[in-house]
This record gives sequence, structure tokens and C-alpha cells, in this order.
Amino acid sequence: MTFVIDQERKFQTKVQTICGQSFDATFKLLSDEELREIKFVTPDVEKDFLRQVVLDLGDIEGAAGEKIAFSSELLEQMIANVDLRSSMLTAYYTTRAKGLAGN
Repeated sequence: MTFVIDQERKFQTKVQTICGQSFDATFKLLSDEELREIKFVTPDVEKDFLRQVVLDLGDIEGAAGEKIAFSSELLEQMIANVDLRSSMLTAYYTTRAKGLAGN
């Protein structure tokens, strides 16, 4: 695949939850400078960060098995849960670190 320089860098990864389930997430890749400005000391800061970087969520179903399309409401529902928020943060940083290491 040819590398194309893009204004908005993004990546997709599988997010593993602590319950053993998973879903897909597409994240915006922030620059080092943008990341340095973020101080992860409160849940509100974590939520604001995820609002900034989550571009899409996929492979999510409702209780009746229906597919749920990405929306700001879905994102808010997901980041309101500490376990899902932590899973998304872990997926962002783990995948970013692999990319920086060249893996």
C-alpha cells in the first residue's frame, strides 16, 4: 500500500473490554505537542480527550442484537462507563506506541 500524507492522521484498532468483548474504534492521532497539553487527572479530562480523538466506533450492538451506528450519543454513552473509557484509552496509547515503534 502506498503511503499518503494526510492532514488528519488516524488509525483503527480493536478495543478489548475487561468483560472479554470487543469493538472497533477509529482514532485521530494527536501530535506530541497536543498530547503534552493534556493532563489526565480527572474523568472529565479523559472524556474530553476521547471526544477529541474518537472518529468512529463500530461492531456495536444493542441488547436486542441490532447494529448501532456511531453518533455523539453513542460516544457519550460509552465514555460514561469507566471500564469502556479505560479500554479506549488503553487501545489508543497501545496502538500509538506500536506505530511509533514501527510495528
